[in-house]
Amino acid sequence: MSRIDIRTPEAWRAYDFWNGVIAIVIPLALAGLWFAGVMPPVGACCSSANIAAKAPVVAAGPIPAALVASEVSLVSADGKVTLKGKIADDRTREELVAQARRAFGTDNVIDRLEIVPGRGPLPWIGSAKEVLGDLHEIPAPASLAANSSLVTLSGAVETEADKQMRGARARQLFGDSVTIVNGLTVRAPKVIVAAGPSALPRIDCGTLTKGAQIEFPTGSAELTDAGKAVLDSIAPCIVEGSWEVGGHTDTVGSADTNQPLSLKRALAAVEYLKLSKGSAISLKAAGYGASEPLFDNTTEESRAKNRRLTFKRIAN
Repeated sequence: MSRIDIRTPEAWRAYDFWNGVIAIVIPLALAGLWFAGVMPPVGACCSSANIAAKAPVVAAGPIPAALVASEVSLVSADGKVTLKGKIADDRTREELVAQARRAFGTDNVIDRLEIVPGRGPLPWIGSAKEVLGDLHEIPAPASLAANSSLVTLSGAVETEADKQMRGARARQLFGDSVTIVNGLTVRAPKVIVAAGPSALPRIDCGTLTKGAQIEFPTGSAELTDAGKAVLDSIAPCIVEGSWEVGGHTDTVGSADTNQPLSLKRALAAVEYLKLSKGSAISLKAAGYGASEPLFDNTTEESRAKNRRLTFKRIAN
């Protein structure tokens, strides 16, 4: 095969000829392949749909636990309190359980708290003692549910004033940044049927120092109509000199709550007796808690008999 000297005009004409042939043949070949279905469609490699399809997909996960507030419910019933909910750590649990035992008694706390690491702290843990003490004073059954932003009170109280007082107390303990839902209800007042003196309970004045059964709702110092009737029958026995009205409780709860409760009950009786005795008789209230039981507190009947008021003359 002879060499072609590309420096000559003939060589350049041959070069241009074959370039023209290639320029025509290649597009025709590509078009043929296209129609034969061999080539991919236009945009298959770089279309927006394919680019989106190749983009990584990030799955939506759960909210980090650290962003979820701790939540606790305290349920009081039958002299016991049940602690439930999800909290951050053992230290919070220990504090809640310790304060519950102080308010309700060591054997009257049911711990069903669940530790969930990363939960937010309980902003009101510093007020746990007062929170549980107040719950113990609400007649059972009662409950309190709380997290970092919402507190709900449930149960029944004797008066509208008591309901409002407990709502205000919750506001004081939990702070202004928390929503307080006061779901306490007020019990319907009892219908009192007028009766003569013969309808009053019979009281032996000589046994008052051992105590008289005065009815109080559980955990409350609110006198019932039945309790007032007993005090009405006791009033004639309290004559001359100075008298002490002593309050006594059963062993449900701790000394830290029972002693103040017994004193409140004695004070309620003193205030009621003053309505009939006036200033002629000096009356003093004392609270003994569960320190002077008459019975062993092993049954509901024996505990009821230990919840009493005693009356004794302390000076002539």
